[in-house]
Amino acid sequence: MPKNIAIFVNLWANKLLHNLGKLIIFMEKTPFQKNYLYISAYCAAQERCRKEVRDKLKEREVEQADIQAFIDLLEAENFLNELRYAQSFARDKCRFNKWGKVKIAYELRLRRIGKENIEKGLESIDEEFYEELIEHLAQRKWAEVKRKTKDKQAVYRYLAQKGFENELIGIILKKLE
Repeated sequence: MPKNIAIFVNLWANKLLHNLGKLIIFMEKTPFQKNYLYISAYCAAQERCRKEVRDKLKEREVEQADIQAFIDLLEAENFLNELRYAQSFARDKCRFNKWGKVKIAYELRLRRIGKENIEKGLESIDEEFYEELIEHLAQRKWAEVKRKTKDKQAVYRYLAQKGFENELIGIILKKLE
């Protein structure tokens, strides 16, 4: 056999053995390792809180003791961070869903986020954007309501349902007309 072909066959055989070795390593993973790979990828895709991770692992029928071990590992490796989650959640819900701070805080409490992290999450919302948002929503709703009934209570109910603070709604309603 010519030398070039022998080198090629040798390299190909080494590559095949290397890939086969990876396959065997993958196949030999314990259920704990497989679940950890799954949940770490789940957390890497976007910010998650402990409750979401716990619920996802319960769906996969993981034992309660292992669930806490996974959460501890994810926090140690910074895949899971409640403060980072609260800040990201607050900014995103304000910007994209146009929610107020009251509704955001309520939703974070439902996800069992601590009070301190909720406060820090709400502080991460840009105040200038927040004020412009409520003014824009109030003006848009007022333009819609003004044609029908000129009822400021409808605007108030709309803004309260979106989760804005009562005091702020009162200030905005005084500016309307």
